[in-house]
Amino acid sequence: MVYELVDEIMLLHKKYNFFVLKFNPLIKYEENLAKIITEHGYKLISRETDNHDTIRSRYNFVMNLKNETEDSIFDSFASKTRYNIRLAKRKGVEIHYSRSEEDLQAFYKIYIDTTTRHKIGSRSYSYFKKMLNTFPANDIRIYIATYMDEPISGAVTIHYGGIMTYLYGASSNEYRNTMPNYIMQWEMIKWAIEKKCHSYNMAGVYTLDNSDGLYRFKSGFCRKDGVLEYIGEIDVITNKLLYNIIRVSIPKVKKSHILKFEKINNLNNKYLYKNEGEILPLK
Repeated sequence: MVYELVDEIMLLHKKYNFFVLKFNPLIKYEENLAKIITEHGYKLISRETDNHDTIRSRYNFVMNLKNETEDSIFDSFASKTRYNIRLAKRKGVEIHYSRSEEDLQAFYKIYIDTTTRHKIGSRSYSYFKKMLNTFPANDIRIYIATYMDEPISGAVTIHYGGIMTYLYGASSNEYRNTMPNYIMQWEMIKWAIEKKCHSYNMAGVYTLDNSDGLYRFKSGFCRKDGVLEYIGEIDVITNKLLYNIIRVSIPKVKKSHILKFEKINNLNNKYLYKNEGEILPLK
């Protein structure tokens, strides 16, 4: 099937003159599959490559929801994870979801705070708007966690093909001790169970070590299933020289933190962000 897809796309090569076709399938890593891909002449970017040099991490935490209930899933969490969910409830953290402009702006403000804190690139506001307008209304939600009526955490979650995916997440610099991300994840997992999804994808991690906070957080929810290693990126190369130049330069750009977005104004908690040439007021 992949070969047929490649053959169809290659019919457009003369028109668009692309130098590579890139596939990033959600397929579990298997040595036999890796061998088949490389023997067919494709470039497989997988175990031999630094995990930070791919578009997304090959390691994802994916929770199996088949034949599970809310009680059985909750009981499968690590004890510290269950404790933090209950702690967030006791502290008064509240969760709601919507597709409203108000909640999208609340999420985006926290999202920019998060990318600034971690010194990573960010998407434009219009990107998230297009996402909301593209997916069916009952398959995408903006989740917002509030504490004393103030948004302190947010996420964008998408349902597709029986999989619920935690696609984007963000957390404020304030009130982190209320553990909003824990209770928000739990609410999103419950939505996945309600939708009868067969799995819940908490997305990737880059370090498989408990010393890493992101790994600790996600592994606490997926204690039973553990981390899933995907096959990696499959490249069909049509211009080897240009491909090799790009393969060397992109990791250097990523590591140099060139992909930054600038917070250009902060006055009385009213923000303006400059993002891909776009100036957006956030109330």
